[in-house]
Amino acid sequence: MNHFNTYLDQILNSDQKVERGDFPICSTSPKLLQITVDEATSMTDYCYRNRCRVSHLQFANDTILFANSSAEELQTLKSLLLVFGQVSGLKINLDKSNLFGINLDQNHLSRLALLLDCKASDWPILYLGLPLGGNPTACGFWDPVIERISRRLNRWQKAYLSFGGRITLVHSCLSHIPSYFLSLFKIPASVAAKVERMQRDFLWSGVGEGKRDHLISWDAVCEPRVKGGLGFGKNPLRNRALLGKWLWRFPKESTALWHQVILSIYETHSNGWDANTLVRWSHRCPWKVIAQVFQNFSKYTRFVVRDGEKIRFLEDLW
Repeated sequence: MNHFNTYLDQILNSDQKVERGDFPICSTSPKLLQITVDEATSMTDYCYRNRCRVSHLQFANDTILFANSSAEELQTLKSLLLVFGQVSGLKINLDKSNLFGINLDQNHLSRLALLLDCKASDWPILYLGLPLGGNPTACGFWDPVIERISRRLNRWQKAYLSFGGRITLVHSCLSHIPSYFLSLFKIPASVAAKVERMQRDFLWSGVGEGKRDHLISWDAVCEPRVKGGLGFGKNPLRNRALLGKWLWRFPKESTALWHQVILSIYETHSNGWDANTLVRWSHRCPWKVIAQVFQNFSKYTRFVVRDGEKIRFLEDLW
C-alpha cells in the first residue's frame, strides 16, 4: 500500500492526467476495487476525543462520509474523492451528493456545500430506508409507514377479496410493513392505534365495501392461533420484541462497529448489558428507547456468576 500512497501524492502535487492502465485497479474486479475504497477512505479517518473513530459508512452504492466543518478539511476530502475517481476509473457525481451539518449555521453549511460543488440539505435524511435525524416521537416521522400501508390498500381496491383472502393479506403483508421501523424506533401510541384501525377496517369491511360491524374484538383477533385468534399480533408488543433483539446482540457482538459506537458514547454498567442512564439522552436517539426496554428484557435473563466482577449483586438476576 506504500506504492498506493506515493501514487496519491504524485497526483495531488501535479496536473498529470491519469489513465486507467497507470494503476493496477480494474473497476470490473470487486476485490481490487474494495481494496482501493478501503485505502482511500482510510485517509479520511477522524478521531473525536476518546470516542470511536468513524470516517465513513458504506452499503452497496450508498456512502456517508464524516468530516469536521473546516473548509480546509472539506477541500482535502474533495481532493481525495477526485483522486479516487481517477485511480479507480469511477466518476464521483457531486451533483447528486448532499452535505448535512450537525449544529451548523445554515449560511456556513451553504458555503461549505459551494466548496464541494454539492447541495446543502436539511435533516432528516433517508438512509437504507430509515430516516436519520428525525424525531421518532412525532407522528409525522411515521408517515412513510402509513403511506405504504395506504398504497397497498389502494392497490387492492379493484380486487374482490374474500374474508379468508383479507386474513391472509393482513397476516402476511399489513402486519409486517411497519416491522423495519419498529426494529429501531419506538412507535407512538397514536400511530400504533392508526395502523391497527387500518388493519381492522380492512379485515372486516374490505376496501370500498362500506363499514361493517366488527364481530370480534381486535384483541381476540390478534391472539395466537392456539388461543383461538388469527395470530396477527400487536404492534407495540412486536416493537418491544424487535428492540429487545438489539439488547441481545449488544454483548454478543462486542467487536462490531455499532457496538463500539454505542459503548464509546453511552457506556454501560459492569454487566455489559444495562445502559448508563446517567448520560444525557437525546429524544432522537434510538438507543434511548432500546435501553429502556432492558427493564422488561432483564426479567428473562440470568447471569452466570463466575468471578462475580460483572454482576451487580442486588440488581442483576443470577
